[in-house]
Amino acid sequence: MFSKRKVPEDRILVVDVGSGSVGAALVALNTNPVLGRTTPRMLFSVRTEIKSETTYNFTKYLNAMVVALEESIQKVYDARFAPPHRVVGVLAAPWYAAQTRTIHYQKSTQFTFTQKLWYELLMREAKLFEESADATFGMFEGGLRLIERNNMEVKLNGYSVQSPFNKKTREVEMEVYMSMVPEYLVHTLEEVISKYFARPITWSTYLFTSYAVVRDLFVGETNYLLVDVGGEVTDVGLVKNGVLVESLSFPHGKNTLIRRIVEHLAVGWDEAVSLLALYHDNMLAERYKKSLTTVVGRVMDEWSHTLEHALATLTHDFALPETIFITVDEDVRALYEYATHKEGYTQFTLTNRRFNVIVVDASALHEYCALEQGATRDQFLMIDAMYATRKKLSHK
Repeated sequence: MFSKRKVPEDRILVVDVGSGSVGAALVALNTNPVLGRTTPRMLFSVRTEIKSETTYNFTKYLNAMVVALEESIQKVYDARFAPPHRVVGVLAAPWYAAQTRTIHYQKSTQFTFTQKLWYELLMREAKLFEESADATFGMFEGGLRLIERNNMEVKLNGYSVQSPFNKKTREVEMEVYMSMVPEYLVHTLEEVISKYFARPITWSTYLFTSYAVVRDLFVGETNYLLVDVGGEVTDVGLVKNGVLVESLSFPHGKNTLIRRIVEHLAVGWDEAVSLLALYHDNMLAERYKKSLTTVVGRVMDEWSHTLEHALATLTHDFALPETIFITVDEDVRALYEYATHKEGYTQFTLTNRRFNVIVVDASALHEYCALEQGATRDQFLMIDAMYATRKKLSHK
């Protein structure tokens, strides 16, 4: 009697290095041989907060991030699942520098656009980007490592082409997302991970990861904003005609709220976190409610004004799209969802309407990423796991 041959299960470790926490998940990628579709199944996940200081200090902050990383990785290791075959690391701001680069190449006569020429153009642009990234990070010992050079669009003679290789043209235009990280930082992260799982590691940025997943899930949307509210940093990306054309970040996130509560209510960090959660869920005792309402209102107004200035730098010669996809921790979701939906931003949209705010949370993703009993509803890790299943036009 013959039995069906079992399709081998690809198992990956997803590591999400945010600005306020570090998450890790063991994910099984199950491929349906009939449909040719791969679906991530999260077996186990954990997230560790980066221990924050009331006064910001980058060196202490970096060390605290590494401690949080090791704690998360060790918990996955101690769960005693079968080890992963590979590791996919995703870095949020402020751990990287990124930019969308437009590459132009043309000749007076027709030529064949080959994969070799594509790669040469990419590497030439990567060198230019590295020189400009030095201005962002400064000069680091060991330099910078290019972790992404993702082709989002290729145009031949002005027309977007899905399969551009070996076609005749006179002109090529490519939209390429590139990102770099200080070599010493990547090396430190890889050393920690390799202590527990000595497997090949690839790196991506959360901005591009969320862009790719949103693009796949919301196929009818071609113009929108991406907003990721982290612990220390808020990341903003502008997508136009399906291409991530611009991005920026500003140092204001959930921890800004917590620090201000610590300062104004004279409480410890953990108590401030608890008070904020109770306030968000409308369960706060009356003796704290008035004070916290005042503090939270001021901080959220600051965030709104900072976002407004950020959007002003993105508009240039065109209006912003009306749709915003936002990722944010559930315990402050309502605060940022409301702040993003305020009337103050209508000046940036073509129709002068409020933004259509779509929160990309775990409930929106559960159909595309299964969760086992040992996994939590962590939308950031779910997005990372979904991205790991994609096929990208990029040279590794």
